[in-house]
Amino acid sequence: MAEQMLLGCELGFKPDEKNPYFTMSTHLNTIKATYFATPLPHTAKEIRNAKNDGFTVQNLKNELAHLGLTTIFPEIQNHAELVYSEVDKRKKGSVLRTCDLFDAVEHCQLNCILERRPTFKKFLHNQNGCHRVYGFKCQECEKEKKTSEIWKTFEPVDEATEDTMSPEGKKSTSGDVKTSESQKKSPEASPSLQILQEHKVTQKESDEEIQKKSAEIEELKRKVEENLKIAEENEKLVSEATHLIDTIAELKKEHSKQTEKFLDQISHLEYELGMAKQASEMRSGKKKKSHTNCASNWLKTRKECPSCNGTFLNSNRN
Repeated sequence: MAEQMLLGCELGFKPDEKNPYFTMSTHLNTIKATYFATPLPHTAKEIRNAKNDGFTVQNLKNELAHLGLTTIFPEIQNHAELVYSEVDKRKKGSVLRTCDLFDAVEHCQLNCILERRPTFKKFLHNQNGCHRVYGFKCQECEKEKKTSEIWKTFEPVDEATEDTMSPEGKKSTSGDVKTSESQKKSPEASPSLQILQEHKVTQKESDEEIQKKSAEIEELKRKVEENLKIAEENEKLVSEATHLIDTIAELKKEHSKQTEKFLDQISHLEYELGMAKQASEMRSGKKKKSHTNCASNWLKTRKECPSCNGTFLNSNRN
């Protein structure tokens, strides 16, 4: 999960660029989309307040575990001591405060991220920002420092120093310079040059590894962009399907109302037709003829006239 988030954050970075530059807003939007699309392994927690007398290295390690960062970065507590030392040097108060605890937690995470992503390490180094991450040890900075120390051993003696030296000292110095020149001509005899050559070989291998990782990152970027595009299309299809389902439900509801209304109208018309027919028969004087036995059986069980449905005034049916 952490790898997916870090991969999304790499979009838009130029690790080989050594000058400040602007990044595109589209890259930032892609980073945000990747971040929000990646579920967290647990519910996020807030950093607790530091004690009045500050906090210790163990308190920092406990806080990293409390926040659940040891799940995402199992090695994060290994950076606690170096980060704590740097935070303690830079504290503005007499004791470490809650704001310092926030800084310590942040820089522990940055160290984990830089160790996992060579692209970020190269980007940070080329932008001269290695010193801004507490406890971070940049291998490139160490190599440059060693190289600088090696070349200092071959620097010629300052002319001003030569002028102030005695003739015997000048002879001795000229001899040292000749010795250095002879060392330059025979690298096998100079341990410093051997270290320099080994450094160049290591640097070449490191560059090849970075190029290989960069190619892998570009491929992963392409896959992420494809997945984001597919996710956007799926989201659009789901939205359209939901809209169609809602429309169909509304149409069904409207159809049901219209059907119910139509049936009510038919029932009312049938009733009106029956009443009109009955009234017409009564006005025309039409009477139903019944057999004696049928009329007698009718009167035994009913109280109304079979012709007009009127009620008999006399309840005696005999």
